[in-house]
Amino acid sequence: MKIQCVVIDKSPSQHRAISKLIDKFKNLELVASFSEATQFKKQVSLLDIELLITDINMPVIEGVELLKLCKQQPEVIFMANSKKDAYKAIKHHPVDYLVKPINSNEFEEAIKKAVKVIEKNRLQNQHNEAYINVTSDAQKQRVKLNDILWIEALGDYVCIITQKKKMVVHSTMYSFEQKLPEHQFVRIHKSYIVNQNKILSYNSKEVDLLGKKLPLSRSKKHILDAAFMEI
Repeated sequence: MKIQCVVIDKSPSQHRAISKLIDKFKNLELVASFSEATQFKKQVSLLDIELLITDINMPVIEGVELLKLCKQQPEVIFMANSKKDAYKAIKHHPVDYLVKPINSNEFEEAIKKAVKVIEKNRLQNQHNEAYINVTSDAQKQRVKLNDILWIEALGDYVCIITQKKKMVVHSTMYSFEQKLPEHQFVRIHKSYIVNQNKILSYNSKEVDLLGKKLPLSRSKKHILDAAFMEI
């Protein structure tokens, strides 16, 4: 899926120049461009914007104020007439800011930064929304993977611990482990599987999982070391 991009700049020639630069990126799609902030305000509710490229010095509505109009906060690249103007944008955490006239190499570097951030955000959102179906207390339940802190062995059952509740499920640890994504969950002990995104720290003997200490098997430490190298 291409990254939805919108450009706002009062200069028609700037529009054309930016459009040509955006065309070089196959994973970007310029869905709209505006020469007036008021035009953008009328259309913004119809747009799903992931990347906003805007002049910070727009008449009527300044570039930084345009961000407040978006349904979801997009990544942003600000353009300015001077470095002094560009500094106004820093507190809004833009991916980058560019001083006019726009240098094509600097623009392409800014786009690469934005694409990297957006793709990382997309992946994180996928993780946040991913879920697993379980049966606990005779009820079918859907559990978000990102909500799980750890899974603990209980004989012929496993206990799923989240920040809000515990669920006991009829399953072996091995069988349950096969249902979990390897990039997110790590077996640290014969009795524990943990969500590596929740790990604060670990040593040779235990793992600190948001304040809860869990045992770490000596034979499993290398798996955790490898997992942390990938994060």
